Amino acid sequence: MIREKAQEGKTAYAIGKELGISKNTVKKYMEMVATEQAKYPARGSKLDPYKAEINRLMKASVFNCVVLMERICELGYDGKISILKDYVWRMRAILLTQRAKTITYTQICAIPRRGNLT
Repeated sequence: MIREKAQEGKTAYAIGKELGISKNTVKKYMEMVATEQAKYPARGSKLDPYKAEINRLMKASVFNCVVLMERICELGYDGKISILKDYVWRMRAILLTQRAKTITYTQICAIPRRGNLT
């Protein structure tokens, strides 16, 4: 946002006044290179070595995080369940939508109905 306003020809003072921030802050962001955002390298998760096993279990319809936690702890996982819950929450939606797309018309017609059909 600051760079766009600077490219429009506005001064650091005008941009700062408009955004309610210091002109020095505006200057800092104007001088910063666009790719210079992350100062720290991306770190992996403690869960990364176990994601293949988790995905295999979720494809077998095991979505219970307590059960998943027990299975990966047997493999050596020492992280917390909150990391696992976050991952399962995101992946569950993806897997279920993929499964919904693979249901064919004949499978839908084969679903039994309730009530009398006579």
